[in-house]
Amino acid sequence: MATSRWREVEKMTTYEALSLVAQFSLVLIGTLTMIITMVVYIKKK
Repeated sequence: MATSRWREVEKMTTYEALSLVAQFSLVLIGTLTMIITMVVYIKKK
């Protein structure tokens, strides 16, 4: 029972880590997109 419980905890931590990475990458992509858009806008001016 202890091993199965540990596996469940391991799965949860892995899932949490993946979701954290996904959120971080989404924020990073959003920030990069904003910066690129601003640079293009300034250059066009």
